[in-house]
Amino acid sequence: MEIPVQHVFTMLHSIKSQLKTWTPVVALAAVNCHDHRMLCLDHNIQYFPTLKYFKYSSKDKNDGKIFGGTTAEKFPLRLASLVYEDWLEQKPKNWPNFNATASDLSLDDIWKNFNDSVLLVALIVEPDPQRITWAEMINFASNERVQILQASVDNAAIKDLNSSKSDQSKQLYMFERGSPNPVVESRERITFQKVREQIIDELRRLRPQEFIEEDASSTSETATVKVTWTQFEVHIVDLLSTLYNMLKTEIPNDLVFKRSKLKGLKIWMKFLAKYMPSIHSSAGKLCKSLYGWLTTQHKEVQRTVWLDRVNKYMRETGHPIKFASEWMACRGSKPFLRDYNCGLWTLFHVLTVAAHTRRNQSDINAVEEVLKPIHQFIMNFLNCEHCKNHFDAHYLKTVGANQTYYSETVVDIIASFYLLISVEKAIMWLWDTHNIVNKVLAQLGKQDPAFPKQQFPPRSLCSSCWNDDHFDKPEVLNFLVNYYGKQNITYTFETKKSGLLDLLDLSDSSRASTTANRLGWTPIKLEEFSKFSDNFRTKVFNPLAVAPLGTSSSMAEESASARHYFHSSNSLRHLANQSFRAFK
Repeated sequence: MEIPVQHVFTMLHSIKSQLKTWTPVVALAAVNCHDHRMLCLDHNIQYFPTLKYFKYSSKDKNDGKIFGGTTAEKFPLRLASLVYEDWLEQKPKNWPNFNATASDLSLDDIWKNFNDSVLLVALIVEPDPQRITWAEMINFASNERVQILQASVDNAAIKDLNSSKSDQSKQLYMFERGSPNPVVESRERITFQKVREQIIDELRRLRPQEFIEEDASSTSETATVKVTWTQFEVHIVDLLSTLYNMLKTEIPNDLVFKRSKLKGLKIWMKFLAKYMPSIHSSAGKLCKSLYGWLTTQHKEVQRTVWLDRVNKYMRETGHPIKFASEWMACRGSKPFLRDYNCGLWTLFHVLTVAAHTRRNQSDINAVEEVLKPIHQFIMNFLNCEHCKNHFDAHYLKTVGANQTYYSETVVDIIASFYLLISVEKAIMWLWDTHNIVNKVLAQLGKQDPAFPKQQFPPRSLCSSCWNDDHFDKPEVLNFLVNYYGKQNITYTFETKKSGLLDLLDLSDSSRASTTANRLGWTPIKLEEFSKFSDNFRTKVFNPLAVAPLGTSSSMAEESASARHYFHSSNSLRHLANQSFRAFK
């Protein structure tokens, strides 16, 4: 299980690169739901990435159309299909003409339709739907040097050329002005990316001076990010920030908690109510209050009701968690990396170890009390559909052999392993699962480059955990119990206030840090944190708000553009007037 934020941004970067020339027809933008929560709730966005297309001349959110998840390679074709359907219905001016070329037109006849600025004509042959052709037409709509045409295999201009081909399903023929023979002729199955690259290569050959500026900008390097903080630390700031985001953002990801989701929420909150008090007593009281109220709810619960209760119990418990986006050990090298994802994993590990410390106080069934709550939380409240499905498959394969799952109920099948599994095994299962995810993400390159994914714990952190190239699992268990135990959680940290070093004490005990006393620092109470939090990394590490894919003029005024958004906004005009920041 992983929330692949780096993967999503990698996909966005890839799409931005591929579709940067689509802006005369399609304007693209990305919205971070953490910063624009109400906008996403208004559009009922429940997971990322959610792709939403707003047709030409859209008026409000009801004009948006959600389409399913896709890859950076398939995305242009999916989007081209939506644009084509839009064109059939509305025929906007200044859009490409998606009509097929008449089959009786010769090459000379085709050239007569274009002025002298056109240097290349690309004829693409493919069966219905002609998505590659549509995508190329959109891609080169503003380029006066090339014309993209949809052709059939019996078109007069290419009929003699394709008669010897065995595979005539998808073909590309590119002609240069003045030459009867194609300068490019497909010899293998074509794709949008390959055709686009071949056209650009030919244009570069004919007009190299027009690509000098673009080549210079594409080779510019971004500044190297220097990371100076420690990665290997369990910090209360990360745990409380995760809990805040969970209660205020991730859990209320739907308008209504219906039967199955409400059941999953009760299971998860019971887990938090039992073990969070040993980590942070005030936050634990908050969780216990929420769980106690949930036990009285037997039908649907509205999102607004849930948020009202969260706010109510936060006030009653003295606001134990005041901040939503402060991260310590879980900070990434960029605002959108690590943070909540890292904090969620850390919270899972800490809660599992907390259950271990109580193993002699009751007869704990580790599947029922530890692993099942984590599974229920992920299946109901993780906003990454891809991650959720992978975690579920792994859970059912390794743990779920002892359980049979239906759409809204869980029927436990009694088995000896199910009855005897220990908390120690649950700790090791979560550790092993986390390492599997780290290995996959490292292989795929989907990670924060400043914090490369590795098998945990590394030798530098626990040399005794390694036996040659393999883990010594008994040693690993001992390490995990100590590393994620309360005694190892950092409850204080140094920061700056008015140019002086101070110590922020986030424990809910009244004791002052002995280090603070030794160095003459004044402990800052948690209640005072909000008074200066704006000056404490928030401006530097503020999560990415909105990022454009490509450039365009104001979306509200560009009536000739189709509207397509990742996630979306409260209204087209509202999002159009926001300040966009380009991907760095």
